[in-house]
Amino acid sequence: MIPLAELDQVKAIFAERLQQPVKLDFFTQKPLAMLVPGREECRFCNDAQALLEDLARVSSLLRLTVHERGADKALDTRLGIERVPATVIRGVLNRPITFYGIPISYLFAPLVETLLLMSQNKAQLPPRAAKLLKRLHQPVRVRVFVSPESEYCGPMMTAAFAFAVESKQVRAEVIEIAEFPRLADRYAVQQVPFTVIEDRAGFPGLVEPEVFAEQIVKATTSRTLTAPPRGEATPLAWPEQAPRKNVRPSGLIIPGR
Repeated sequence: MIPLAELDQVKAIFAERLQQPVKLDFFTQKPLAMLVPGREECRFCNDAQALLEDLARVSSLLRLTVHERGADKALDTRLGIERVPATVIRGVLNRPITFYGIPISYLFAPLVETLLLMSQNKAQLPPRAAKLLKRLHQPVRVRVFVSPESEYCGPMMTAAFAFAVESKQVRAEVIEIAEFPRLADRYAVQQVPFTVIEDRAGFPGLVEPEVFAEQIVKATTSRTLTAPPRGEATPLAWPEQAPRKNVRPSGLIIPGR
């Protein structure tokens, strides 16, 4: 899935910066021979699994386990799996973060950075953002809708996952929007990145980590919400947007490349 040149570069990054084991639980879904009403087929499960297998092969600290969604319903419930493909990443603190979809193009570098972050257990947030998150005293679900074609999505993905490392109260999910159009319709997503906090507040665009953290705190502690500054975003072309016909390694973007 990942070209050898890029894989060698990632291997060097992991050798230098991975410190502790990282668990990757990948949830997939086998195709059925018949159409089942209400069941969405997983177009990119095989490609997403192949990408993770490539990553896991280059470092013994990455421990990949593949699950069939529904085979262990207790596990699905415990890890909050709602759709596939889903990748749950856990570091030394065993705090799960979840990526739905396949992390290619502008989303691949943030995935690599997230694996490093989980291995090092260091969020590396600006001091004010870290201080704001200390005000959280109850669980909060943060969803970030992203697209691999948008350069603005990666930093929001990285920030959401870093928040989950910094605070045990944050449960972060990143959703690759083209694979889940019904979910996008439910939240009326018109541009990415688009962030939803506890289904109570939502805002589009790339914002600074301090602003992001402030919105999370407000959504959980305030009765009234104020709109955050609008950050840079990429408009979506629904429904004319054509589906990706094939996902291949040329779509990957490596950190520092």
